[in-house]
Amino acid sequence: MTKTHAATRLPHADVPLGGEPPANRFHWCARRSAHHHSPPCSGQEARVLSTSWRRVGRAMEVTRPIVVAMALALAGGTAAAQAPRHKPAPAIGAALPAPYEMRGIALGISLAAFRATPVIDDSGHWDLRVYCTGDHLPHGLSLDGIPSSREQLGVVSCQWFSRRKEPLVRHEGAKRAPAEPLERHWIDLGDGKGQPTFEFIDDGSGLRLFRISVFASSDYHPAIRSALTHKYGAPREASEPFQVKAGGIFPNIISSWSNGVSGIVLEERCRELERFCLTYSHTALTRVYDGRLEQRAAAAAGKI
Repeated sequence: MTKTHAATRLPHADVPLGGEPPANRFHWCARRSAHHHSPPCSGQEARVLSTSWRRVGRAMEVTRPIVVAMALALAGGTAAAQAPRHKPAPAIGAALPAPYEMRGIALGISLAAFRATPVIDDSGHWDLRVYCTGDHLPHGLSLDGIPSSREQLGVVSCQWFSRRKEPLVRHEGAKRAPAEPLERHWIDLGDGKGQPTFEFIDDGSGLRLFRISVFASSDYHPAIRSALTHKYGAPREASEPFQVKAGGIFPNIISSWSNGVSGIVLEERCRELERFCLTYSHTALTRVYDGRLEQRAAAAAGKI
């Protein structure tokens, strides 16, 4: 009875160390005698073992897909956790921002388009004109502050001119009073004022506006800075001391804005103690100008 009770236990209770896998477990009874010098299994032992292992086999067949699925899920989760996460690539062909503009005059426009644009008039002046490098100017009139070296680099500079008042006619048949002379034209810039200069350079597609510069009284600096900040946001700022010829040093705030294709720089003091400079520049076209400056410098170095 004792042997029969021991034989009817589940098969795993009699599996020796190093035993066979479940598929061959039924043959263990037949091999036990040869390997361990034990009597062979009885018929009842064999039937019990066979029935037990068939049940185990069916259970494994049922649970194997579940186990495999769980293993795959765990492996996939681990791989996903270990895989590097990349940010989505930026869209190809994304539109670039438009270059900055001053009072509707946008950087990058052609010289022809600029000449066709009406002169901005905020003060009711008359006889509004635009003159550029190479134009025939009236006697005694010249472009203001344009060095001849700019023209040598192929830069065409333009400025606006106007007369403050139209000559009056006192009565029919009377001669007109002499007209006031043409002079540089002033426009409003925020709550300040300035006299703009427009500069064009040929980048292979014709003359295009690469720089707008304004040079005027530094009294207008706070108002112009405030207007630019309101329109384009807070600038990047730096402070550089401004030294006059007599040796005095004065504070000089330099504010700048950029949108990637163009930039704006406002200097509190520029060239003179009581003057500010405001410069709009087209990034790509300015590189063309800088390249010509480098070529000229290299040519001059070859002559020394």
